Amino acid sequence: MFINLEPYEWRQSLRGDETKKYAGRGMQLSARMTDVRDIELLNTDEKLGDIIAHIGIHSGEPTMGDGKPLEAGIGLFVFNERRPSDEYSEAMIIGWFCLAPEDYDEVWRQVADDNYTSCTVTLEVGPMQHKGAGWAWDVKRESKLYVDNGQLYFIHSRAKKEEPQPARKRGLFG
Repeated sequence: MFINLEPYEWRQSLRGDETKKYAGRGMQLSARMTDVRDIELLNTDEKLGDIIAHIGIHSGEPTMGDGKPLEAGIGLFVFNERRPSDEYSEAMIIGWFCLAPEDYDEVWRQVADDNYTSCTVTLEVGPMQHKGAGWAWDVKRESKLYVDNGQLYFIHSRAKKEEPQPARKRGLFG
């Protein structure tokens, strides 16, 4: 199943870490999910289109926090339930996916240059079950999905050049 994200905030960071585990560049985005009407979340009152996604993008091979290879895909897409005991908590999606180093470098440059007019991130996630004409994600049974594919689209729109104004005709007095 494909999920489209429209980032409204990007964060880039440079990190130093004595253990080297988290050293280097970091990139995260916060986004709204679009075109998710056909995905129903089961065992929750939440609607996927109302939830914010916080996604990290990493360079290199996908691994878990302990350094072991990810068992499937290039990342994770995880549903976090709102905590009823905390009036300020909200349901959210957290996740991450990995890109080849040269692709990561290009995304880093695109975000840093900020010369695009819009961006869409499309993630293929699964497994998800069919339900009627759509899809269903049982977030109690399986809160995490694997990211099988990630695509980033940066739209560059040229500013419309001003049309040259015709020279004003001068009259008899000016």
